Amino acid sequence: MYNYPYRKYCNITKLKLLYFQNNTIMKKIIFLCFILLLNKGLIASINNSPFESLSLSMELLKNVNNNDFHYFYESKNGLKTSITTPFYWGNIQASLKLIPFVDIGDYDANILIIQPNIKWGKNISLSDNVTWFNSAGLGINIFYFSDKTFSSIDEIIFFIEKTESEIGFIYTSILGYSLNQKIHLNLDISNDIIFTYKKINLLYVGMGMSYSIKTPNWIKLILE
Repeated sequence: MYNYPYRKYCNITKLKLLYFQNNTIMKKIIFLCFILLLNKGLIASINNSPFESLSLSMELLKNVNNNDFHYFYESKNGLKTSITTPFYWGNIQASLKLIPFVDIGDYDANILIIQPNIKWGKNISLSDNVTWFNSAGLGINIFYFSDKTFSSIDEIIFFIEKTESEIGFIYTSILGYSLNQKIHLNLDISNDIIFTYKKINLLYVGMGMSYSIKTPNWIKLILE
């Protein structure tokens, strides 16, 4: 008789434990189903024909932000050229930026920033003629100062010895409008973060054109 409350408590505890175990199992099943569906979506989006085309682009760039760096240097129009190709998932883009900055401080030397970079991104189709490409990656920012002169052919060949280099992070967003299957107009917004002792943040706006071609077989063999 006196054991009844205790037995009732034990039974309730067992029921709660059983409910907790079943609930935990259900959560695990739901989680596994979610992972399987996600993987199925990723697998379905894998490109079966990577490197099948090349998009060659050229743009004029303008640095539009203002921070401590701009107290000493004023930006001039720059140039960016890129090659973009489909990857196994998304797209790979390799670019080269040339951005001149004129000294407005007391350094008496202008700067040319030479930036090779590589990015991965995803192209989104907004309509039949409009696409939106977002990418991110890493680049090397080579600072060439105008007060560094070259006195021999060897110094020109090994010009890197007269420069300073810093790694940087790049984010790019490009809105493209197709004039036809091969020619596209591009509006480019990019943000460079250069990891110097004090980080340099440079925001660019660019406009240009791109031309798409089928990848030559010999290039495709190299890339694959």
